[in-house]
Amino acid sequence: MMHGYWGFPGGFGWFGNIFMLFFWVLIIGGIFWAIRMFGMSHCCREEAGERPLDILKKRYAKGDITKEEYLTKKQELGL
Repeated sequence: MMHGYWGFPGGFGWFGNIFMLFFWVLIIGGIFWAIRMFGMSHCCREEAGERPLDILKKRYAKGDITKEEYLTKKQELGL
């Protein structure tokens, strides 16, 4: 008497369980990956670029601008 599919009791037995677990890990992982890649990148674009204050600090640190220019520009930025 044959049980399940292709003579294996309960489908594919332990191999079927491992395959099903692997399948769901891939599906859930793909969903998380898609949310992270497409959802987060569109809402956080400002964080990816350099902020104006960071650029101003670098210019002051390199000596491109004086302390007075730094403070004036910082105030103009509203920081």
